[in-house]
Amino acid sequence: MTTTALVLATALPVAAKDTTNASVFMQYEEGSKTSADVLASDLIGMRVFTSENDIDANYMSEIDGDWNDIGEVSDVVMSREGTTEAILLDIGGFLGVGEKTVAVSFDELNFVADDSDAGSYFLVFTANQEMLEEAQPFDFDQIGAWTSAAWNDARATASETATDISASVSAAAEDVEQTAKDAVQATGNAAAEAGKEIDRTAASLTAPDIKRDGFETYEVSMLTTEMLTGAPLYDINDEWIGEVSELIVDDQGNLKEAVLDVGGFLGIGEKEVVTKMESLTIKRATDGDELRVYVDATKEQLEEMPTRDES
Repeated sequence: MTTTALVLATALPVAAKDTTNASVFMQYEEGSKTSADVLASDLIGMRVFTSENDIDANYMSEIDGDWNDIGEVSDVVMSREGTTEAILLDIGGFLGVGEKTVAVSFDELNFVADDSDAGSYFLVFTANQEMLEEAQPFDFDQIGAWTSAAWNDARATASETATDISASVSAAAEDVEQTAKDAVQATGNAAAEAGKEIDRTAASLTAPDIKRDGFETYEVSMLTTEMLTGAPLYDINDEWIGEVSELIVDDQGNLKEAVLDVGGFLGIGEKEVVTKMESLTIKRATDGDELRVYVDATKEQLEEMPTRDES
């Protein structure tokens, strides 16, 4: 016990000294300032604006009349090195753009001070309607991927693939003749399918079998015209292509057909296509009221179909 007490008495001052000298906390002398301009917590929930023109103002007393309010900041994406990778924005309900979360590089944002309110500022970046429509939803599966077993498996698979390259080349050489024959057959099949595709786009469409995380199929009988009018329209590739602009009901008040606005820019050049309600797949967010309407065709295929005859 005496020996143990001596060891502890000797070790404690050393441990205390090492901890003090190796502090991980930032030290600020009196009168010094940090280099930080904003807090991430202040960004969350801020409204974000876009302008089709370059932003060159550092101070403004009010929002520019040419700016468009497109949504708000929902989160900040950080790297493991501590840098800001992106700002996540919840955009939607703007000139027909479907609701979605998108990522914008921090460098693209302009912080414009509000000279009529000290400490306040506006967030704005340069973008047009087409850019907003084509922006891909942020893939939240990327977050924390480096901690998962799948990530490690992917790296191991890459290593195994490199080892097997020479064997794969040898096997490919032996299959050249068969591959050529398959290619000829595939070309014939593709031509036949292309002919069927043309006929399909000219005929009535069928409801696509779409599966999307966070959404479930919603029965058409449970819908109202108010719920569905203005809902975003997606194609078979799960890409936003327009919206439902109008619904047609029969004499009994049942939903019969839907008018789809496809393509266009800022409401100009949109094409109206009429299709039966049975040809649409309606999805509703599992934990919300967001609706998505899916059609078994691409934007280009819909644009080739006859325009709505209002007569």
